[in-house]
Amino acid sequence: MYKASYTTKVIKENTTIQRDNFSCIAFDNIGQSPIRVNEIIVPSGASVWFNEDPGVLINTDFLVEFTPVNPGDSQLVNVVMTFYKEF
Repeated sequence: MYKASYTTKVIKENTTIQRDNFSCIAFDNIGQSPIRVNEIIVPSGASVWFNEDPGVLINTDFLVEFTPVNPGDSQLVNVVMTFYKEF
């Protein structure tokens, strides 16, 4: 059996999220500006996630880039990382 724990953060600027022993990561674009996550374009209001089974770690870094369409577009991405611990 596995116990899940979660870490969340809000990103407001271009950044790289380093691999950190998580098995799932979700990017929720809550701003007005489209984003790019490792070459995947995520429009405003949409989400993208990467899943592995419990016990299997995601072995890649994620580059998050904002691609504003209009000056003044808000740049906000909610990131949720899921960590599994076997017990």
